[in-house]
Amino acid sequence: MSSLKVQLTQAAAPSPPSISFVERYKVAVEARINLKHVVAKLLIVATFVEDALRVLFTFGVQQQSMEIAGWTSPALHTLLPLLSLAVQSCGALLVLASSGVGGEVGCYLLLGWCVWHPFMYGQAGNREFVLETATISGGLLILLSHLLLLRTKAPLLGGVSAAAAQEQKDRTATAHRIQAVGRVLVVSFFLYVAATKTHAWGRAGRVGVGHEDGAS
Repeated sequence: MSSLKVQLTQAAAPSPPSISFVERYKVAVEARINLKHVVAKLLIVATFVEDALRVLFTFGVQQQSMEIAGWTSPALHTLLPLLSLAVQSCGALLVLASSGVGGEVGCYLLLGWCVWHPFMYGQAGNREFVLETATISGGLLILLSHLLLLRTKAPLLGGVSAAAAQEQKDRTATAHRIQAVGRVLVVSFFLYVAATKTHAWGRAGRVGVGHEDGAS
């Protein structure tokens, strides 16, 4: 009788939900690759990938842009777009392919490009262009700080010596400083737009009040 009760209890108990093929595949992929990190890195470097592809498929237009930007040498009209294509594509690939030193090198390449970009296109005096680039640089700096912290958390080979521990501590402090700068830069363009619109609305309000006073 007791064995019959056990069998009835087991039969009445709900069976564990079956895992679909998609869920099993997702678990297997996430075990090998951190999908969240990949997606985050892809979003950060997407603008560089898009720009590199645009240079590739509109190379003649880019050559004309170099002439308009003030570069007088015909050789530079070709070399500068090629530089743009090489730096942005290589930097983006390094960031996407590696979460170690290679990813850091990719971030530095793209940050260097962000500094050079406004000057190459003759837009260094364009405030909005520069702030857009600064916002993109902020995202890169946050990613770079994350990669530095990952390397800091990696276990040290051969134990933890005093010098190695100090190096990790210094790297952590550097990563936090980079992250702080990145957080400021990543909102710079949006703060500029908000300030500009607020100023415009305030000016329009003052003009409206002036007209009303004049009419009265």
